[in-house]
Amino acid sequence: MTVRATKEIILSAGAIGSPQILMNSGIGDPKELNPFGIKALVNLPSVGKNASDHAILDVSWTVNVTNPLDAIAENMTLFDKVFTFWKRTGGAGPLGNIPLGTTHVAWQRLPKDSPAFATTPDQASGPNSPHIELIVTVTSTLTAYSEY
Repeated sequence: MTVRATKEIILSAGAIGSPQILMNSGIGDPKELNPFGIKALVNLPSVGKNASDHAILDVSWTVNVTNPLDAIAENMTLFDKVFTFWKRTGGAGPLGNIPLGTTHVAWQRLPKDSPAFATTPDQASGPNSPHIELIVTVTSTLTAYSEY
């Protein structure tokens, strides 16, 4: 399939998929593309280099509750009610948060003199882009499902 654009394209296929699509489209290092029979349309040697993924740390604990969010996934009748509520309200309720139950999101940059940069170059997409993302998620409690 050939796709042509008349304006900018935003490519969002992940840390592996985006460089692969760009390189298959001829955007990348000609020395790497040519051996595969791909004509380099844009000489951009940095495509596909320095790929990194973010670390994730999941901290969980058990609480005594009567209505855990797990009940939504384990009970199709309840899921149908919550899903119907989500559709009717334009995205409200427990399905309105991605991941389920997210209450807070915070971002932070490391200082320029951080020891992390002694062995690894700064992978942020720009001077104001964060290095750390913190997501606080409630995965064990909801007060009641009566509104659904």
